[in-house]
Amino acid sequence: MPEADSPAELNAMIDKWDADDESPRIGGRSRTVGEHFAIERPLLTPLPDEPFETGRWLTPWVDRYSQISVRTNRYSSVDGGKVVA
Repeated sequence: MPEADSPAELNAMIDKWDADDESPRIGGRSRTVGEHFAIERPLLTPLPDEPFETGRWLTPWVDRYSQISVRTNRYSSVDGGKVVA
């Protein structure tokens, strides 16, 4: 876990780590990571202006076996004799 005295110091640390990550070559590739990213950068689309939900809200039910079904998986709703939410 990085330690910093201020957000500005933490951002400077992250900028240095990013710069350090651009110089290595992966395997026997002729270009560095930074050179590959420079080629890919123009192909990236901007993030949307409006926020979007990154998860799903579900209302699962507990069945008679104390299990909750979420999509194709079943989870126990009992943990050490206590019902977990």
